[in-house]
Amino acid sequence: MDKQRSFFRALKGFSWLTQLGVSLICPPLLCVFVAVKLQERFGMGEWIVIVAVVVGVLSSVCSFITFAKQMIAQAKAESQEEETEDET
Repeated sequence: MDKQRSFFRALKGFSWLTQLGVSLICPPLLCVFVAVKLQERFGMGEWIVIVAVVVGVLSSVCSFITFAKQMIAQAKAESQEEETEDET
């Protein structure tokens, strides 16, 4: 039972790590892609790409902060759950 529990905990951690990677990489890439398309279609200047990079990076930072808060809350809940299991 304990091996199975640790396996699923590791699998859950791996899935969270993968999700974090996707959440950090996609916003800047999508923002730059849209900025380049806007630049090509409407003849906007180079400034639109710079704005897109800034917006994408800020979006990634917000995603990371949300992820970190969620992981900290989950770790606290799991530690409290383990403490109550040890007491019984």
